[in-house]
Amino acid sequence: MNDYDINDYDSKIITVHGLDKDRKPVTHELQYISSQMRQSVIQGIKHSLKSLSVLKKNKHTVGSLRYKSDYASINLQQHRVTYRFYDINHIGIQGFTERIRIKGANQFWNIPGIEFANAKLLNLPDGYYLAITTYQNKGGEKRNYKSAIGIDMGIKTTITTSDGRKYKILIEESERIKKCQRLIARRKKGSNNAQARPFRGRYKVRKLLHRAYQKLSGRKKDKANKIVHELLEHKHIYMQDENLKGWHKGLFGRTVQHSVLGLVKAKLIRQERVTILSSSEPTTKYCPECGKLKKDIKLSDRVYQCSCGYSEDRDIHAARNMILLAKKHTCGTQENYAFGEDVQRSQKARVRRLKP
Repeated sequence: MNDYDINDYDSKIITVHGLDKDRKPVTHELQYISSQMRQSVIQGIKHSLKSLSVLKKNKHTVGSLRYKSDYASINLQQHRVTYRFYDINHIGIQGFTERIRIKGANQFWNIPGIEFANAKLLNLPDGYYLAITTYQNKGGEKRNYKSAIGIDMGIKTTITTSDGRKYKILIEESERIKKCQRLIARRKKGSNNAQARPFRGRYKVRKLLHRAYQKLSGRKKDKANKIVHELLEHKHIYMQDENLKGWHKGLFGRTVQHSVLGLVKAKLIRQERVTILSSSEPTTKYCPECGKLKKDIKLSDRVYQCSCGYSEDRDIHAARNMILLAKKHTCGTQENYAFGEDVQRSQKARVRRLKP
C-alpha cells in the first residue's frame, strides 16, 4: 500500500491495476463507469481511510490495509444525470446505452411532492439492487401515542416492557450456513468453481455462504424493525444502557449473538423520544414501594420480592423502575430520591439522552 497514494488518482482514470486470486498483477479497463461514478468511488475510499485514521488516533485497534478483491457499491449522485426513470419498470444509468429493467419502483411511483436524491447501485450476494434516497412530505397529522413505557433487555427474555409484554427472539444460523462453512474448510484456497456439483470450488461455496448470511441478516432486521415500530407507538421510551458487548464476551455470548438486542438498541438510541439511563442505575434492586435496595438478589431469582411485601416479575419490575427512576432524576433535588437512608446518591442526574 506504500507504493500507492489515493490522492494521485482522479476521475479520468480508465484502467484499474489489481491482483487476481493468485495475487498476480492484472489490469482491468473501465468500460461503463462514468467519470462521476469513478470520482464517487475514490471519494468513498478517501472517507474510509480518514475514518480509520481517526480511530487509530483514538487508540482503537486498526489492522493493516489489505487487498480488496471487489467493490460492491457505486454511488449515483444525481437524479436525471447518473440515473433516471423511464417508467415504473425501466431505469437508465449513465454509461449504459440500454434501459435496465427493475422491480419495486411502485413503492414511490406517482407520489405527490416526492423528490429523488442520490442512489447507490449495490452488488449483493443474491443480485443487484438500487438503493434510492427520496424526500417525501410526511404531513402534519398528529399521532395519538400511547403512555410512556420502560423496556428491560435480558438474556432469557430478549425484551420485556413495563406493561407486561415479553419478546423472546433468537434467530440462529441455518443448517445451510453450517454446511457451507464445513465445505469451505475442506476446499483448497484458490480453487475455482468449474467442478460439477456437489464438488463446488472454494469461490463458489463462499458465494453461497454470503447469500445465506444475507438472508439471516434480513430476518434479523425484519424482526428488529417490527419490534421498534411497536415500541415507538408510545409517547416516550425509557431504557438502560446495557453492556451488550460484555454480555457477548461472557457465558451467554451465543445467545446474544443470535438475538436482535444490538439492532433494537441501535435503532432506539437514534430517537428523540428515548431516554437512556446509566447502566449503574439499580433498576432491579430498587423497591418502588418502600424505596430500599435489595442487595442479595441473584440472577437466578426471576421474581423480585421485598421485605415490605412487594412482589413482581423480575423483568417487568426492572422495566417499570426505569420510568420511575428517570422521572425522579429529572426533578433534580436530593429529597426526591427515594433510595432509603443507607444509600447515598449525588444530586447529579444519572440519566442521559442520546440524540441522533
